[in-house]
Amino acid sequence: MSQHALMRKTGTICVWILTVSLAVAQGEATPQGPRIMRTGTFHGNEVVARSGEQWLALVAADGGWTLAEACVQVDPVRDALQDADGAATGKRVSVAPDGPVLVLIRGVGGLRPGPVATAAVRPVPLAIGRSVTLQLGDRRYRLAVTCGTAAPVSADNFRECPLELAEGARSQRLLNFSVYHPPGGRPVVASDAQPTLLWAGDLDRDGALDLLLDITNHYNMSHAALFLSSAAPNGDLVAKVAEFVTYGD
Repeated sequence: MSQHALMRKTGTICVWILTVSLAVAQGEATPQGPRIMRTGTFHGNEVVARSGEQWLALVAADGGWTLAEACVQVDPVRDALQDADGAATGKRVSVAPDGPVLVLIRGVGGLRPGPVATAAVRPVPLAIGRSVTLQLGDRRYRLAVTCGTAAPVSADNFRECPLELAEGARSQRLLNFSVYHPPGGRPVVASDAQPTLLWAGDLDRDGALDLLLDITNHYNMSHAALFLSSAAPNGDLVAKVAEFVTYGD
């Protein structure tokens, strides 16, 4: 479905969903400020939206990527891992009209509907010591988890290794991962996590790179995080503006 079709249908649908869901939503508090979320089924306490809210959806459209207005629908479902028979504490998040959505965004300043430039169009695992090159216009970036020899190793063979974003001579440490690095063995992120670059491009249209990452540090957790260049303090390339954490059990 094209961006225009998605935007054309959401206005009336959002009003309808908001009308029929007020009784369900009454008394439920949702977070304010910048938020991101993904579609799918989650534990109830992980969902940060209510039916009828209008979000921006990052979707593939017309051979590229676009931010499109989307109406969010949240339905109660049985949580297969936590609910006894008859209970429905889980929540299924979808958008109207239905379609593939990479991420939903709300309350983040500087974003508006329309096509966005893209530097990475599919998920890329962030393997330790292997950099990912990202080209945005005439600007070239490198993203990598590095474990240099200077990083101290603990008695049980763990070390803290940074995820770094670099452009030319500029470099920024985004966060640290705890890495298990046995002597002579292959280093792996602790708890068998697999951090992943989910998408890269220019969401805020300032000509600089923005990132959507899964910065999980555990195999049973997804931790989506949105980093924007327009939110970065002086000297930095990006700043984290919102995150969405979910667990498998």
